[in-house]
Amino acid sequence: MLVLALDTAMNACSVAVVDCGDGDARVLSRASEQMDRGHAEALLPMVAAAMGEAAISFSELSMVAVTVGPGTFTGARIGISAARGYALASDIPVVGVSTLQAVAMNAPRDEGRDIVVAFDAHRGEVYVQRFTAPDRHSFSAPQILPLAEACALLERRPVALIGSGAPLLLERLDDPAGTEILEASGLPDPVQVARLAAIRGLPPVPLYLRPPDAKPQAPQIIRAG
Repeated sequence: MLVLALDTAMNACSVAVVDCGDGDARVLSRASEQMDRGHAEALLPMVAAAMGEAAISFSELSMVAVTVGPGTFTGARIGISAARGYALASDIPVVGVSTLQAVAMNAPRDEGRDIVVAFDAHRGEVYVQRFTAPDRHSFSAPQILPLAEACALLERRPVALIGSGAPLLLERLDDPAGTEILEASGLPDPVQVARLAAIRGLPPVPLYLRPPDAKPQAPQIIRAG
């Protein structure tokens, strides 16, 4: 199964072409560039270069995988829109993958502790989810929580932390013994995005855990005098 995987939901633009089959993943090409903005301009040339390096055509793809969030509103929409366009043009499915799940897969396979992935959501909050070891199945639903409440996910037993919100949680723990931050990337790896999509994916719609800041104005009734 040839999968084109995209990630623009966070602070990077990443692409991979992966042959997923028999529980294994053979990487044909991959590229990633950290960026806070400019994903829309960077993504399409990056995809074209990755497909060229993999030496396959879009008609040979079996699936397009894309991160759906949580992350930035604009970034998630850019990736999902592009993924839908490629999938429509190639008449293949598009599958969503949670950024939290993808980052959990960055933990070493021999890590015996549960994994808690936390992204700094600002305003004293984190996007957070706990995953069991070693299968990385979700122990809790993805949530946006105040730091104090998120720490409750760490209290049952020592865990391994990953992500930009990890230091925020660790410094608030009353007893951090056995809990530590792993030296693993806090950004989705497009290869892991492809692997997850081939096994269990989500609908290709944005996973927004916080409503947008911009809200429509209340309708006003204009009466003729």
